[in-house]
Amino acid sequence: MKNFVRMAAVCFAAAGLFAGCNDDETLATAETVVLDKPAITLEVGDREQLKATVTPDDGQTLVWSSSDTSVATVTEGAVTAVAVGSARITVRTGSAEAACSVTVVPAKPVEVESVTLDRTTLDLTVGDTERLTATVLPEDAADKTVVWSSSDQEVATVADGLVTALAPGTATVTASAGDRSAECVVTVAPAGKSWAVGDLYDEDGVKGVVFWVADDARSGKIVSLDESVRLWATGPYEARAFDEDNGADNTDKIKDLGLPLSTFPACAWCVDHGAGWYMPAINEVQGFLLAKALIDPALTANGGTAVSGSNWYWSSTEGEDSEGSSAICGYITSSGVGSYGEWKDQPEDDTYVRAVYAF
Repeated sequence: MKNFVRMAAVCFAAAGLFAGCNDDETLATAETVVLDKPAITLEVGDREQLKATVTPDDGQTLVWSSSDTSVATVTEGAVTAVAVGSARITVRTGSAEAACSVTVVPAKPVEVESVTLDRTTLDLTVGDTERLTATVLPEDAADKTVVWSSSDQEVATVADGLVTALAPGTATVTASAGDRSAECVVTVAPAGKSWAVGDLYDEDGVKGVVFWVADDARSGKIVSLDESVRLWATGPYEARAFDEDNGADNTDKIKDLGLPLSTFPACAWCVDHGAGWYMPAINEVQGFLLAKALIDPALTANGGTAVSGSNWYWSSTEGEDSEGSSAICGYITSSGVGSYGEWKDQPEDDTYVRAVYAF
């Protein structure tokens, strides 16, 4: 009987020992998950990646969730701050889970990083206006309001980028946004002389009669006091001078052909008047023909020749369909002015030419 009791005790002890070994094995294989950050603070719009460590790592599937998706969302551990508030991000695998507290705060305003102007210098004459354009970066800056100022408002003022020249001198216009700024140096010259059609232009050795003026009345074009009968060319040479408004450009194309300018007698006669003189395009020819009544008095009063009401006048504009054989002439009609293509080297009638100068 005593031996039986002893054997039973041994068996119970052994059973207890084996049972204890099984409990330790269960604890050793229990699954755990840990996040690398227990709490994070984000600004609205920010994003941060959480990392989960699983033990043992057997490639388990991780399930992520947010307690309040209106505040923060999570996708495979990537947390995105949606709105101000708090949320709890949880990751689960099996029966194990871990959490991270997320606090979302308002995003800081985007500051202005740079201001630039489309021009850093500006030359004006008294009475002129010119608009400057400011560019503020980055595009998503919280406050891109531009404040304009002038260092000398007696010389130049500025309002919303529009610079107005008031008096001769120099002023610095500044465009500011945030703590950034850009500057443009404005130089104001005295106002030039105003001109009208029919005025005698006699400046710096250049003399003629004004037949066209710009809107500002300070620039325009003059026609020579004299005129001449010349051939357009000594042969069917083509310069591809087709511009109807810009005789200076046509004249340059004729000169750039590389032929002696004497090959183009009418153009050579115009150029011989001096620097800046050129053979007019057809619309410029018609311009001084239309102004005949206004410019003739100044032409004749200053030793020149009145514009003819019956002569044809060469222009530097070539006929596009003539393969170099003709150029366009202008003439006065009973109702205004007309134009006609004439043979360059064999005109049917005497064809005149007058030089033009732009000032």
